[in-house]
Amino acid sequence: MNDKIRDKFDAVFECSGFASEFALEHVKRGGDIFLIGMGNEDGLNNLKITSNEITVHGIFRYRNTFETAISIIKKYRERMKPLTEKHIGLEQLPDYLENGEYAKYIKTIVDL
Repeated sequence: MNDKIRDKFDAVFECSGFASEFALEHVKRGGDIFLIGMGNEDGLNNLKITSNEITVHGIFRYRNTFETAISIIKKYRERMKPLTEKHIGLEQLPDYLENGEYAKYIKTIVDL
C-alpha cells in the first residue's frame, strides 16, 4: 500500500499495532503521529522524528471517546466511505488474502 499513497498528512493515525515507517513516511514535517492501541516493540526512527519535528502521541484507552467518535462519523459519513469501502463474506476471506486483492483497500470489512 505504501506505493499507492504518495501524500503527506498533518496527522497520521497508526491503528494496526505496528509502529512502522509507514507513519513516518506519510506525516508532514511538524506533523503528529497518533499510535493507537497496544502496538509492539518495533519502535520508530528517532532521527526522523526529531529532525522533522514530529510529535508522537500514544493512546491506549478510549475513555469517554465513543460519543464524540460517533458524532464525527455521522457528520462526515460520506467522507468516511473510502475507509470501509470493501465488504466481503467470511467464506471469501482465504481467496481474498491469497490473491492480494486486500492491497487495493485501506480497510476491508469481513461480514460474518
